[in-house]
Amino acid sequence: MSVKTIAIFTAFIYPHLGGVERFTVKIAETLVKKGFKVIIVTTNSHNLSSQEENGDIKIYRFPSKKQFKSRYPIFEKNNIYKELLMQLSNENIDFVICNTRFYLTTLMGLKLAKKRSIPSIVIEHGGGYVQVGTSIKGHSILDFLAKIYEHWITFLVKSYQPKFAAVSLNGIEWLKRFHITANEVLHNSVDSTLLKEFEKLEYLPNPSNQILILFAGRIVEEKGIVLLLEAFSNIKNSKNAKLVIAGEGPLLNYLKQSYQAENILYLGKLDYDSTMTLMKQSDIFVAPSIYAEGGPTAVIEAGMMKCAVIATNRGVVPEVISDEKTGVIVNDNVDSIKIALEELIINHEKRKLLQETIHQKIKTGFTWDATVKHLIDDIIYK
Repeated sequence: MSVKTIAIFTAFIYPHLGGVERFTVKIAETLVKKGFKVIIVTTNSHNLSSQEENGDIKIYRFPSKKQFKSRYPIFEKNNIYKELLMQLSNENIDFVICNTRFYLTTLMGLKLAKKRSIPSIVIEHGGGYVQVGTSIKGHSILDFLAKIYEHWITFLVKSYQPKFAAVSLNGIEWLKRFHITANEVLHNSVDSTLLKEFEKLEYLPNPSNQILILFAGRIVEEKGIVLLLEAFSNIKNSKNAKLVIAGEGPLLNYLKQSYQAENILYLGKLDYDSTMTLMKQSDIFVAPSIYAEGGPTAVIEAGMMKCAVIATNRGVVPEVISDEKTGVIVNDNVDSIKIALEELIINHEKRKLLQETIHQKIKTGFTWDATVKHLIDDIIYK
């Protein structure tokens, strides 16, 4: 099989921000470096041009309506949709990649693959049911309906008989809930040059004797931000530590009012470069997610930037923090996070050991070159 053009079907890409979006772009860019042409098929979430070409990457943006807090796009099958679909059908595509099971873009990609009799793969990016409710427990009725929908659309996806992969071993285990066997892991990754790119930059003035603790992500309850703030507010040895919160979300104003202190800093939304620069400056990165996600990618980025990482056991975390030398896995409660913070603030030697060890782990096993090589050698050409 001679593969020249790969089509990636995904619900969102830039300027929409998220782990799946970055995964799509980095996979596409790395495939192009390897000599492939890439077509990205997505929805027009930000009213941009319907088509865009950037070198060997071509983007189709299908018109859509956004549902469930703009998290779920539904195709708007107008004349633009029909015209784009006709043009897409005429593209010379050799392999189809679909991100996640439950978006309509995945069904579009699998239909095209079946019609063309070309191979396809669906990549799982989660580790639990999607929540559409208003809290970490969700709204019981909405989440029940979402669960039914997820099983229904997964049944349709399975009917096309694609291959399946996941971004973590936890994701592979989760797919078993739907009677899906997946044997391949395609990790969210980072550029091998990431540390060097930001090594000499500085985002915040930071005294040498101050320990910088960073949270970077959406300011929503699912990300565990409330647990982190509660834990940090109760630690005994916080005088020489500063907690920096980078991100925006519906809880931001509430948290600013509820957790005020000289050593807690809210920065709001940062772009990627600013976030990476801040990671490079930070001593400890905390990812206290209580949501069943496939990543979090930020753990991998923080590890590459030589942060000591404290994280809950979600997604890829147990693969990155595989022993006590690579990080600290905590329970999703205040006491567990508090104990881990206190230890790493006090224990300079352990903190430095974690920083160096996790950096080496990411550098050797979680780069885009390694992920794409696995995709090409063991999936596309297998």
